[in-house]
Amino acid sequence: MNIEKYILNQIKKQGRITSAQAINHSGFSRAYVNRFFKALCQEKRISLIGRANTAHYLKYNPNLIQKTKQKKSNINKGFIQSIKDVIDIPVLGTADCGEPLSFADDYIEDHIQISKKFIKGNKDDYFFVRAQGDSMNKEGIKDKNYVLIKRSQNLSGNGENILAVVNGLGTIKKFYRQKDAILLSPNSTNLHHQPIVLHPEEDIFICGQVKQVFNFI
Repeated sequence: MNIEKYILNQIKKQGRITSAQAINHSGFSRAYVNRFFKALCQEKRISLIGRANTAHYLKYNPNLIQKTKQKKSNINKGFIQSIKDVIDIPVLGTADCGEPLSFADDYIEDHIQISKKFIKGNKDDYFFVRAQGDSMNKEGIKDKNYVLIKRSQNLSGNGENILAVVNGLGTIKKFYRQKDAILLSPNSTNLHHQPIVLHPEEDIFICGQVKQVFNFI
């Protein structure tokens, strides 16, 4: 499937295309398609003419059609190579960095493509959650960031950044094991946030360790 050919053919036929159309046709992620649109714009093969509910409307720049026919594009070659180097990782929900919020281990909201260099071992051990809140901003985890998690319940020591499900709700915190309790501690410039102290009778499940933080906005 040649996504470049599809995009340009649709623009020729309809005068425009949305990112949603390209996503539905190609099966690639929104981030990947938007990067492709940007690359085509940089080559001046298409023009961005507006936005509607975050969808990109594009058209040919008529003054450059002849020029681009004479110059063969290298975009698709580069993107084909990049496809071999990326991997789809599921997005499972939202983990609040202030208080526990929504997270569902059995519900996949979306997929995000990232470089294979971030994956060590089995790709099925990895998933994304969206961060919400600012209680971990000193760890580089900011509101609306996508946080890559590796499934693991074997923590090497105190102070690790982890995703935990507390009473059925997900939260990202620093993990500390104390004598009679578990401490989930924030690390924030906002002093409003306080540690969560959990006793043995409370329901907690360690989903995994924070491995990488991405900002796709």
